Amino acid sequence: MVQRGMTSLLSIDRLTIGHRGHALLSDATCALEAGQMAALIGLNGSGKSTLLRALAGLHPLMQGRVLLEGKDLGGHARRDRAQRLSFVLSGRPRIGLMDVRALVAMGRQPWTGAFGGLGASDQRQVEEALERTGLKPLADRQFDSLSDGEAQKAMIALAIAQDTPVILLDEPTAHLDVLNRVEVLRLLRGIARDQQRCVLLSTHDLSTALDLCDRVLLLHQGALWCGSPHEARSSGRLAAAFQQEGLLFDPVAGILRPME
Repeated sequence: MVQRGMTSLLSIDRLTIGHRGHALLSDATCALEAGQMAALIGLNGSGKSTLLRALAGLHPLMQGRVLLEGKDLGGHARRDRAQRLSFVLSGRPRIGLMDVRALVAMGRQPWTGAFGGLGASDQRQVEEALERTGLKPLADRQFDSLSDGEAQKAMIALAIAQDTPVILLDEPTAHLDVLNRVEVLRLLRGIARDQQRCVLLSTHDLSTALDLCDRVLLLHQGALWCGSPHEARSSGRLAAAFQQEGLLFDPVAGILRPME
């Protein structure tokens, strides 16, 4: 297992990102610690996916820095970065006839190399990831035969097997029903706390995120606010962010309601 230190696992320092010279987010600063699950929320088009891609090193920065375990992300070699950060993209990938166990085993590539065989330790990581996500009974099934909820768990299992201190997820519950959304978020919270990882996910499921996450990152009008769920509920920031869409935030229930 990766060793966790006292330094913030993932932090941004005066970060500005955008597209073609247009900034979506300016001068943002935030830090996330081991054992925390954080929700990234904001209106459509606010820059959530762009920010996650920037944190993963897949989108250029306009200004500022992304720090991974206290070291500038750009200073990590590609393989070194893959041993410290995993990224579960939105949507369901097409991977042909691969079975679930083979998919999850791909998470070990940063440690073994593209053509490296799996040793006993790697095999153990794969089996533990399958066990953690409840996928052992489905391990020999083709990925394409899985339900949406099962497929999402398989992608999370791949990230668990990769054994990185930081896990990023772009809308991991977007196409799931209510029960599967809650189950996936509880799974991710357990991974963060039990294994002392930092989990950051973007989501539109505001109520569940406020109930289950330790931190909230709110993208609104080109700025990033970071705080606890309690602060997010009571500060009025959520109400201000969503009011322009004709939605009223209920701080008690933690849900959005249409404005009359």
